Amino acid sequence: MLKSPFESIKNKKNRYNIDQLINESYFSPNVNHKKSTHILCDIDKTYLETQFESFIELAKIPFETAKEKITAAGAKEILLRLCLQSNELKDSVSPQKMKFIHFVSSSPPQLRQVLEEKMALDGIKFLSTTFKNQLYNLKKGRFSLLREQVSYKILAITNLMKKINSSQANYILIGDNAEKDPLIYLILKLYADKKISLADVECYLCRAGVEKEIACEVTNRIKDLPEIGHIDIYIRCIDGYRDITFPPVTNSIFFYNNYFEFLILMMDNDTIAPGNIMEWLRKFHNYYDFSLNTLYLSLKTCLNSVRKKAIHEEIKQILHKLKKFNIPVGKNYTQKNFCSQEDKVDLSTTEIKKNINFWIDMLNKRIIK
Repeated sequence: MLKSPFESIKNKKNRYNIDQLINESYFSPNVNHKKSTHILCDIDKTYLETQFESFIELAKIPFETAKEKITAAGAKEILLRLCLQSNELKDSVSPQKMKFIHFVSSSPPQLRQVLEEKMALDGIKFLSTTFKNQLYNLKKGRFSLLREQVSYKILAITNLMKKINSSQANYILIGDNAEKDPLIYLILKLYADKKISLADVECYLCRAGVEKEIACEVTNRIKDLPEIGHIDIYIRCIDGYRDITFPPVTNSIFFYNNYFEFLILMMDNDTIAPGNIMEWLRKFHNYYDFSLNTLYLSLKTCLNSVRKKAIHEEIKQILHKLKKFNIPVGKNYTQKNFCSQEDKVDLSTTEIKKNINFWIDMLNKRIIK
């Protein structure tokens, strides 16, 4: 039986439109950013020490002021060091050395004002902020999608890459292991590197818990993703959450326990100009109350990861100096089994497809320790 025109209009109105989730504020830079590096950073548990494990903690978040929100130790200084802000650049600086920050968060846009105020207090200048319009899910009665972040975040990042629209732009994706940032970022990287197909993307989205219709819609958006440069992934390992490393699938991800480790990884990858690691160690110890035990284990972790001989030797010298303090290895800090740079091989398509489904299943079952 043919549907009436009124029924067709009604079905169209009731149709779920995932684009309505994207609430973006984008500022056009006053310099050419097509050949630059764009840093896409999560906010909660990546840049800010947000607590949302319990209902009470979650309920407090909307009422916190900008001054009450706590920046992760060292995150502000390192992001400031990482970025050459567009309005501070001289004509002699090439576009390739410019770096722009974009914050992509699953928080609702109602928190934009307080979060942008927090970034301003920290001195962080950003090119865009993107938030998740949860009111749309409530309006549509799709309560199960309130905590589903994979499809939203992939679409949000894809939209940003389309807006930048440059094959010479490189990307640094920074997130955490509290949710599924590693999977979101890795899917985008593997597709951009032509390691997986659109059919694979849709399959992985569905396996990660995304509804079939939404997964298909997101895949159609990724199909139009322009050629881009290189993608690097950095994931902060939050204390209290289970380890998500799964070689060889996660070998292309840089994991870090704290921003002291993040700094060293950035130096090793030529993203931040090499500096005096000992001075940074003193800063984290004196200003952020990092114990010598924590810093010692962070250096041991980085020693197994760095490629540059100069950085490797500097870390060895610092470790030798710290041994004089007879530092005990405390139980309050777990050293991750990170892959060394030698293990970060270029995975074949077969290796990826063989292992990634197992990794997604592990992420789906993962719970807080």
